[in-house]
Amino acid sequence: MKKGDLVRDLGTGDMGIITDTYMQPQLNQLFIKMFAAGRETGWIRAIDNIEPVQDPRDVVEWEHQQGR
Repeated sequence: MKKGDLVRDLGTGDMGIITDTYMQPQLNQLFIKMFAAGRETGWIRAIDNIEPVQDPRDVVEWEHQQGR
């Protein structure tokens, strides 16, 4: 996962764009911030809570929600 990827937050079901990433070296885990539901989230641990959006229908739905 990298900046600009479209992802889904499994906790809330929101889809959004990754705005920042941070690899925590002691834990060897990736944390991300994303812009979803009109706001930027706090740091979210990616391994348990985030999945990439791969289905083209989800991308169309997200664009519709954004008014595109």
